[in-house]
Amino acid sequence: LYEGTQVVDSVSDEKIEVFTTTLSLRHNFGKGVSAGISLPVGMLHYTYKDAVNEVNRRISGLGDLTLSARYELGALWALQGYRPSVLAHFSLGLPSGTSLATVDQSSEGPSAPSTAPPTLLGLGMGTYAGTFGLDITQYVHSVVALRIPLWARVPFHENTDRVFYGNRFGYGLGVLIVPTSWLMFAGEINGRFATRSEHGDKGEVQKSGGHWLAAELHAAFRLSKRISFLVRGRLPIAAKTNGRQLVESFSVGTALSITFSEESDNLEDEARLD
Repeated sequence: LYEGTQVVDSVSDEKIEVFTTTLSLRHNFGKGVSAGISLPVGMLHYTYKDAVNEVNRRISGLGDLTLSARYELGALWALQGYRPSVLAHFSLGLPSGTSLATVDQSSEGPSAPSTAPPTLLGLGMGTYAGTFGLDITQYVHSVVALRIPLWARVPFHENTDRVFYGNRFGYGLGVLIVPTSWLMFAGEINGRFATRSEHGDKGEVQKSGGHWLAAELHAAFRLSKRISFLVRGRLPIAAKTNGRQLVESFSVGTALSITFSEESDNLEDEARLD
């Protein structure tokens, strides 16, 4: 996954670039129940200008290790015909991630930020956090379905930098087109809302939280019975932030899914890039 950034209402020409690879493993127990584990690994490049020069900082390492469980509620009423699929998912994020605030700020210039504000773009929050969500899929035609993702993520405590991240909520509306068993296209409009973060010593972080809206396009291909490939593009539509913040300008990502079962899941679930 690559996330580029743009500066919003800023005079310091700050910029963040994020490169992330996520390794994940999921086991299906049958009857709609599955569990998984995922670990992002990446690099973050943070650039800003002090009183004289452009300053570059890089951090690399692990994101938040995540344990997850999923249950397909549709298993209760048997998924067939045009009955809806309702996937409930729960996850626990562990404090293995590196936050942007750990970047070493060695410049003494008056324009150099003493700490980097909380941002959507990072390698993790570095805290225990719980996430609950629902993915609702309703076929309206034999090859066309509507999808509504809903989720909420709540950090449980402040990280080692004394930052207590705000709660985050997400929603969306998308269309899936599955013309064959080996090909899928999807488009989605989704939003994210975050409350303000707090610092253990300084109180509420004014430059944190806001509302972001973006458009996404996905394409997934089944290369064989066990291997699927997905590519995704994401382009923000609007951002309303609290104070001056760095926000995403675009993202591109790919995913490779390998199943060890003779009977693989449907393509839209197996190759989804979370």
